[in-house]
Amino acid sequence: MIAYSYDTNGHLIGQTDCQLDPVETEKSGQPVYLIPAMATGVEPPAPASGKIAVWTGKAWQMKSDTRGNWYKQSTGELVTIETAGEPVTGLTRKEPPKDARRVYDLGTDSWIIRPWTEMPAEEQRAEYERQVSAKIRKRYTADQEQALKSDALAGDTIKLTDFLAYRDQCKQEAREAVYGPA
Repeated sequence: MIAYSYDTNGHLIGQTDCQLDPVETEKSGQPVYLIPAMATGVEPPAPASGKIAVWTGKAWQMKSDTRGNWYKQSTGELVTIETAGEPVTGLTRKEPPKDARRVYDLGTDSWIIRPWTEMPAEEQRAEYERQVSAKIRKRYTADQEQALKSDALAGDTIKLTDFLAYRDQCKQEAREAVYGPA
């Protein structure tokens, strides 16, 4: 006899050969099989594309296999669905790009990147500040920057002048990247 195993959510996970119960077989005079826990002798329906058999406790039901990783179309946030048949409204399987300008386009069923000029002003400003800081940190650590300022207060302004010129260059590059060419 074959038993059909299911997981804690009732999802079909496979089949196994059942062992004969020697005591019950001897008592009844006919074969009696041991069915493992979380298994049934009821055969599931044939597999169908995008569906999975789910044991309800009494019978198998075919449900949409919506298990796995999904992403919210509104935010790009990861959502993991563990139970087949869960609704997936407002979700997509397509992983969003890391870019903060991403938006989900229902018409093309894909993520698109909006230009910074189309983003809200507060997001533009935050991105501008992030880019300036990232560019400066490629050359100077926060401690180095502070040391330059301390040296300038002590009268050594040559290194600070170089830093300020570099910072202005970083600001200009970030301004063009976020707001477009002047």
